[in-house]
Amino acid sequence: MKISRQEIIKLHHQYERTELEEYGYQRIVTDHTIRQIADSPQGSFISAFNVPEDHLDLIIENEIDAFKQLGKGFEWKVYSYDNPSNIGARLIHHGLREDDNESFMVLDLNTHIDCVSMGHSSTLIPVRDASGVRKAIDVQRQIWPQTFDEFENSLCQRLEQSPETISMYLVQDSGQTVASGWITYQPNSPFAGLWGGSTLPGYRSRGHYRNLLAARAWEARERGVRYLTIDASEMSHPIVESLGFEKISDTRGYRYEILC
Repeated sequence: MKISRQEIIKLHHQYERTELEEYGYQRIVTDHTIRQIADSPQGSFISAFNVPEDHLDLIIENEIDAFKQLGKGFEWKVYSYDNPSNIGARLIHHGLREDDNESFMVLDLNTHIDCVSMGHSSTLIPVRDASGVRKAIDVQRQIWPQTFDEFENSLCQRLEQSPETISMYLVQDSGQTVASGWITYQPNSPFAGLWGGSTLPGYRSRGHYRNLLAARAWEARERGVRYLTIDASEMSHPIVESLGFEKISDTRGYRYEILC
């Protein structure tokens, strides 16, 4: 039975924000936030918050000070249904950098899995070791202007130590790795998250993105996951929407960076 948007928001907030225990992170619960602390200087984030508007600026300042004392940069992710509604503007005021807007979208695998089928032929290769992770991240490096070294190391460690929480895939075209993506799982959560999902510019419009998504969707279904989630960019939004994903809200990250 299909459930409402508000019910999905409630479930997602519970399992993937408030109760989130991300692999490789230290979870710290305060009066107003839940911090997820990474081992590295970057990568930490606030997964959930309950911030009264009349104390908003003070709480933001306290969070910045707490992460600075730890020597960590962090992301404060805001969904369009979060309160207070002016939190994004206040985060910018306090020096956090605004990322691009994305669409938080959900696919109910109980009702829409048949919409997610393989398109054109692709050579899909599951990632099993550090060599595969390197190939997956090399695709990301060619597309996104950021450093992936620490992230690559954390993925290798996660794949080795907690393989039940992540699956990664490569797509090859004419023997070359041209796309990559992964899916993450949280214990006891009805959700699984799609990440990466990137194709080199010269190999787009060949069905690689769709096939990469389909492989992860069917794997999640086989593992008993009910909902597939994605933070869709402007480019990927129409693709995933055509496959049955429904937009639940806008989402935007705000980043505080520590200069090393």
